[in-house]
Amino acid sequence: MTARRFFLVSRAGITSESLGEMMGQSAVQHWGVGFLVVVAAVGCRNAPIRTASPDGGSAAKAGDATTTTDITDDGSTATGTTGGADADGDHVVVVFLKQVGDACASAGECASGFCADGVCCSSACTENCKTCAEPSSLGECAYVPSGAVPREASDCPASAPSTCGLDGTCNGAGSCRLYPGGTQCASSSCQDNLVTSLSLCNGEGACTPATMACDPYACNPASGTCFMACTSDAQCMDGILCTNGSCLPKMTMPCSLGDDCTSGFCVDGICCSVACSGPCESCGLVGSIGICAPVAAGAPDPHGICRSDMASTCGQTGLCDGTGSCDLYPGGTACAAGSCSDGVLTPASVCNGIGACVTGPKMSCSPFACNPATGNCFNACASDTQCEDGIPCTSGSCSNNVTMPCSVNDECASGFCANGVCCDSACDGACESCNQPRTTGQCTPLPNPDAGLGCEAPVDADVD
Repeated sequence: MTARRFFLVSRAGITSESLGEMMGQSAVQHWGVGFLVVVAAVGCRNAPIRTASPDGGSAAKAGDATTTTDITDDGSTATGTTGGADADGDHVVVVFLKQVGDACASAGECASGFCADGVCCSSACTENCKTCAEPSSLGECAYVPSGAVPREASDCPASAPSTCGLDGTCNGAGSCRLYPGGTQCASSSCQDNLVTSLSLCNGEGACTPATMACDPYACNPASGTCFMACTSDAQCMDGILCTNGSCLPKMTMPCSLGDDCTSGFCVDGICCSVACSGPCESCGLVGSIGICAPVAAGAPDPHGICRSDMASTCGQTGLCDGTGSCDLYPGGTACAAGSCSDGVLTPASVCNGIGACVTGPKMSCSPFACNPATGNCFNACASDTQCEDGIPCTSGSCSNNVTMPCSVNDECASGFCANGVCCDSACDGACESCNQPRTTGQCTPLPNPDAGLGCEAPVDADVD
């Protein structure tokens, strides 16, 4: 009597070796995608299962022709469509479906049912400027990166730069991109070393006029643009020389007078393009010789204009801030110590980073006292003087708890120690106590005054 045995082998965690062991053979080809389903009619309980593979080694779908190899012991085989049986009724079905991100040619190959841009996709992904083939999100429908072309060129037809319209690419947000800001959209001309009549796209679809100085180069009348290098002084602005292919002021190193330089400016011992006389700027910085540039942050002012103020003023440090200005003491710099007055702490003041010394709000140190030596609150005590007036120092801490244990009146903020605890009164009347449950610290009558107690003197609550 035969029985059917079904095997469903998924991609995850299955190797050809483990599948071979499962199928009772030394090795079985593993196609790596989709599902392998083996259906076998077996003549006896322990009959061995042998390999089954589709024609030509390619994946088979329902209805495709396959070659089946006997998977029992009778030695018979059958060739037919998937699901066909051999002479003894054995069946082999092989179905392979590709996963999201795998290469595909049609939707029928994919478990998701979608093949887009040559890969199995999680959705149809037919929108303009979207793709399933972006390497960073393969198989997921994502925006085409800015500047990349869409799936179909007709989706984003390119217009002429003069229109500042679509440039034929995507904008990275699922739409077609306009020509970026700065794209030239109209011709230009030269006037007094300025590029004029120059028009640039504004990035929003409009062509707007602009003017640009060519300093230290001259404007090229033939192209209406600035020279970017020079072969003669004529390609530099007036008073600037062409030196080694670049327009630079006349170099006289060292110079001592402006007359030594074509520009008329001798700064920091070097001929400079401008006067460059402000704080924290120099014409002698490496990489910009002859050009007035800001000194690096933290460097001293080469012209000595920046002051070196005291930290308490929150003013200038004597150094530069990297933008051509004098540096100020940074925010958080201490500019005044804290102080104490009648147990109230005025905290230390700090600079706000823009030249002012700012003091925080006053605060009480209660139950501790303010330490005049440090301008801070005590946070532990060795004596009552380090606590707020009227609060004792007990076990290193200031406490105004009136119910704490005591032995003498001086240990209590109330000034009364009765029945071994700090009390709200002397509590020295007959049949009253400050140490009763739920009223500790409050002087209350003892219960059952006629229960045999002698009420000549106060007693503890635990005496009944």
